[in-house]
Amino acid sequence: MNLKRCALITGVWATMAGAAGAPALAAPVSTGHSGWTWGDPTPQGQQLNAVAFDGATGFAVGNFGTVVRSVDGGATWTGLPSGTINDLSVVQEVNPNVVIVGGGCTVRESVNGGASFTSMPINPTESSCPTNVASFSFSDQNTGYVELDDGTILFTSDGGQTVQAKTSAPVNSGTATDLDFVSPSTGFAVSGVSESSTGGGVIERTTDSANSWTQVGSASHGLNAITFVTPTQGFAVGDNDTLLASSDGGSTWTAQPLTLPAGSGPFNLSAISCSSATTCLISTVDGKELIRTADGGMTGTIVNPSSQLLFDVAFSTGSNVVGVGADGATVLSADGGQTFPNVISSDLGFDLNTSGAGILAGGVAGSAYIPGASGRIAATTNDGASWSLLRVPTTNDVSDVAFPTTSDGFELESDGTLRTTTNAGVSWASQDTGVSGAVALAATSPENVLLIGPRGVNRSTDGGSSFSSVSGKVVLAAKPKRTTTVGKLGLANSQTVGGTVLAWGRSGLFESTNGGGAWKLTPGPLPKGHLVSVSFVSPSTGYAMDNSERVFFTRNRGRKWTQLETIGWPALTSLSFSSASDGLVALSGYDFDNPDFNSVDVLATTNGGKTWQPEVIDGEQAGTILATPAADYYDEAGQSNSDYSLQEGLFATTGGGLSPDPSTLTISIGAKKLSAKKLKKAGDKVTLTGTLSPVTSVGEQVLVMWQTVGKSWHHQLVTVASSGAFTDVVHGIKATTDFFAASVGNGLYAGVGTPATVLTVKK
Repeated sequence: MNLKRCALITGVWATMAGAAGAPALAAPVSTGHSGWTWGDPTPQGQQLNAVAFDGATGFAVGNFGTVVRSVDGGATWTGLPSGTINDLSVVQEVNPNVVIVGGGCTVRESVNGGASFTSMPINPTESSCPTNVASFSFSDQNTGYVELDDGTILFTSDGGQTVQAKTSAPVNSGTATDLDFVSPSTGFAVSGVSESSTGGGVIERTTDSANSWTQVGSASHGLNAITFVTPTQGFAVGDNDTLLASSDGGSTWTAQPLTLPAGSGPFNLSAISCSSATTCLISTVDGKELIRTADGGMTGTIVNPSSQLLFDVAFSTGSNVVGVGADGATVLSADGGQTFPNVISSDLGFDLNTSGAGILAGGVAGSAYIPGASGRIAATTNDGASWSLLRVPTTNDVSDVAFPTTSDGFELESDGTLRTTTNAGVSWASQDTGVSGAVALAATSPENVLLIGPRGVNRSTDGGSSFSSVSGKVVLAAKPKRTTTVGKLGLANSQTVGGTVLAWGRSGLFESTNGGGAWKLTPGPLPKGHLVSVSFVSPSTGYAMDNSERVFFTRNRGRKWTQLETIGWPALTSLSFSSASDGLVALSGYDFDNPDFNSVDVLATTNGGKTWQPEVIDGEQAGTILATPAADYYDEAGQSNSDYSLQEGLFATTGGGLSPDPSTLTISIGAKKLSAKKLKKAGDKVTLTGTLSPVTSVGEQVLVMWQTVGKSWHHQLVTVASSGAFTDVVHGIKATTDFFAASVGNGLYAGVGTPATVLTVKK
């Protein structure tokens, strides 16, 4: 049986509703691009386009370079480091240890069960190519054929280390769609109909290792997939209910009626998986229908596996079937695809309140909470390994949450309503606070709760039953002395750390060490700077970022701040630190003209900001973050436009988000001290050289960053040679400048950033 599955996807995306059925208990699934794992949806939330099984072991591939593996017939899954972020639509399992995946400009092979993948040199780079990969067919880990969209056939006998061009498969003015070799020399290629083509699909056969091709079948509509169940029995499927069958090893092909229930169809058929010469399951391009035939294509029935879109199915063992699709949909059948009662995938149905407080640490280690839309709160009490949905009896968005214990909690709604729970969010009581318009919430204990902003602070010492306005004066400046009252402070955010409450907003940053009864100014890093993100790891030690994306650090309650000159990346949105050395910065997205760097979600530091490592989570960016001593959390809000929609994604890591193996990156600029005269004589340019190890793909790039002290950052992409060496000539250097470089990594090898290399320019 040919175990290659190829799903034809045409940009149809959907947001799936909460899935019925209990998901299997399993360890969190890695995103495949870093040390982060999926918390919701489970087992993961990227769209899956194709699936292949050899016995109980199988692989599924999907968008954003997703590859997952199951060894128990699809009940549980493991995320694998594919090394690419290209959408993958083709997978072939040669055997449980050898799997080939591909899509876009990429073909990658693993010979160790998916633990690592190597790139085949099908294109000069994987980030762009003139013609995409359509399909491939391998007889073993070394020998196989790859077909491109235009019918180009490439052959390898050394596992893709080298490839040679063979005779192209005719595509009848259409587009190549699928390839299936039943022996090292005999294979079949099918084509679909391109937008400019008026012809139909064709089946081409070669018996001389792709040195020549002969048309052996055709259809009035485009063909999308071909498979052989036995050496003699084969099927091809295509648009408009097209199903062709061969019983003579592919020499001739006959159209099958595939009679469907009255009123159904026609359907564009995208892929077919068979357990015998008569029993097959056929998926459709839009993923809405699954067709089952038990008589070799004479008739078909419509199967309704779930409310989710399914783009591919595969038989595993006996009559067991695995189906995959949109937003990570994964369903199982034990009766040959007649029913799919076991829904493995699930999601909370959670939508982030994008104007809310973001991810918030609970008062108990391992707990975190996220305010959501329409009275929903996402909660975890096990370091993000699993999440639950707390439902508040309101249609208002939840703006802020505080849980000083896992049982006792408070939630603040968008209209200022406060509700309390004493049973971990199972039920809620509304409180008549007498306070209107509060925008932030803090609680140092189940009894002591604060309503903060937009002006002043209101405090309750009886669990929220009653509140009083906090009075008293606050010194804003010593010389000349300037004071105001607590009630006049413009505040919008809060953090509780070590019994100290911090609050900040238009009026600056303030702290209370007695549960909110009295407040004093914590001097900010800049007199007129507007703080957009603050993270303290103790009452005295913290980080802050202002609206110009500058990051500062203090060890003495703000009496002195030091600016971190080492980040270099643009579009910073927020920061969160778990200790003086360990922290994360979230990115909102920036066009580096390189998809790898454009997909970086967060930067991580383990040395107080001396170096920053880029980490890819789901590539959507603009998420919210929380760093705690036990675990770090990332929440990606769902996005949508006219072409697709993405649901909420919740992620966590207990290892800082780093990939398993480190990368090394070094840079040098030669002389580190120059006179302005010598620099001018050199044309105001600096030659930067460096080395990256390991190099994980052809055409890999590093990002070079530099900043003249006090000036704007500049960025330049540099291509790395296969040896790991690279050179960049930086122009326009006239004064003392800091240089840095960064590499994204590939999921197996971690991203890496260099420390500052400083060129000191003397007058």
